[in-house]
Amino acid sequence: MAEVADMEGAHSRAHARAWRAHAAAHGWNPWQCAQAIAECCGVSLLKATRLAYGWRLADAVAASDRIEQVPGESVAITVKQLSRWESGDERPRPAALDWLCRVYATRPDRLGFGVDYSPSDHGTVAVSTAPPAVGGRLPTAVGGQLLVLADRVRTAADKNLTPSTVSHERIDLYTDTFAWRRREYCATAPVPMLNILLAECDEIQNLAAGHHPASIARRLSELTANYATLIADALMKLGEQRSAHAWYATATIAADDSGEPLIRAQVRAQTAMLPYYYGHLAEAVRLAREAQMLTRGRACSAAALAAAAEARALARLGQAAESETAMRRSQEVFDQLSEPDEEMAFRFTERRLLLYLSGTLTYLGATRRAADVQATALTRYRDDDGIDPVLIRLDQAICLASNGNLDDGCELATATLNSMGLLHRTGIVLARTADLIAVLPENYRRSRPVRSLKETLELPPGS
Repeated sequence: MAEVADMEGAHSRAHARAWRAHAAAHGWNPWQCAQAIAECCGVSLLKATRLAYGWRLADAVAASDRIEQVPGESVAITVKQLSRWESGDERPRPAALDWLCRVYATRPDRLGFGVDYSPSDHGTVAVSTAPPAVGGRLPTAVGGQLLVLADRVRTAADKNLTPSTVSHERIDLYTDTFAWRRREYCATAPVPMLNILLAECDEIQNLAAGHHPASIARRLSELTANYATLIADALMKLGEQRSAHAWYATATIAADDSGEPLIRAQVRAQTAMLPYYYGHLAEAVRLAREAQMLTRGRACSAAALAAAAEARALARLGQAAESETAMRRSQEVFDQLSEPDEEMAFRFTERRLLLYLSGTLTYLGATRRAADVQATALTRYRDDDGIDPVLIRLDQAICLASNGNLDDGCELATATLNSMGLLHRTGIVLARTADLIAVLPENYRRSRPVRSLKETLELPPGS
């Protein structure tokens, strides 16, 4: 995943450049710029301050070397040490913290160490962290405050999963609202969707506080499981693996608390996406098989999704025969589905089937079969259908590269990334782009098409 880490770092640098330009245009000081970068990119205040100055780690170390030593003081800052402080792996000693404050001409709390206890109207200038319209770019990273909210709401969900009385009619209102969210989710970018889902899940947790009759408690657990699953999925798309994992765990607890086998299966099938996209393939297979077991042979979306997820993960593991078997099983279950073929979260539609077949066949190396599936799939999508058609085109790029058409594969991926909507270029797209680069020969990765592909990740969409 080194390529993913590099690309995520490139995103932070690109956003920081946009914020510095915005700050210069609006007369902000470095502290105001640092606040905006920290909120937008979800990085520490120490790192955000360095980015606000436009410095690399080495630049900050060089600046620290120019600070005049105080007699009797010995402070030496290295690139590695500064990086560990910025990531939160270590905390600077008091002498080093004083040194950092001198380098950045600021005080400890503005670097993320300590608290400012002065009245709120003294010394702090509020800044708007609305995305700057520099080059048409809108930051897509999850902000630090949003992640704090995510953790707070998730904690409340965990505490309230054990069974105040709430009427079934009131729960019906939330159930109807969630049905709308399922429809919106497929085409709405993760960050705005996350704001809506968290706010509504927070309301449900307030409703769930206390003890309820078993039937009410069961329905509240189902609602919590559904909301938590979509919140986890949105966080996964954004590349926030830790928070996504925590929310999937909450969804699993809530689903098990509901006692509904199909809800339990649905959550596990969805959870399998996280280890699949971020490299823990055996865990993805385990979750997919567990989901299928819970469906007890019923033809439902959860069963079809779970079989498709198993097939795709097995293909990446090189287990071709088992993958083909799981892929056939998914198609058989899909053919038996009686649900409307309507695009909404948790519904396994023809488009979803084709998406999974594309990924499976791509990793099996069956590029001709994959090309047929991909061509059919793309006729089913509109340009504003979110991330799925992007993933299919990246599968096409991988197939081209696997067949030796390296330039064509990189150029297709570059064009796909350039055409993406403003808020959809997220962590999951970075992971899939890294998969493409991984299949390229080592001696080709310094070529112009690959450099162009990596540079595209830092440019505004449509450039």
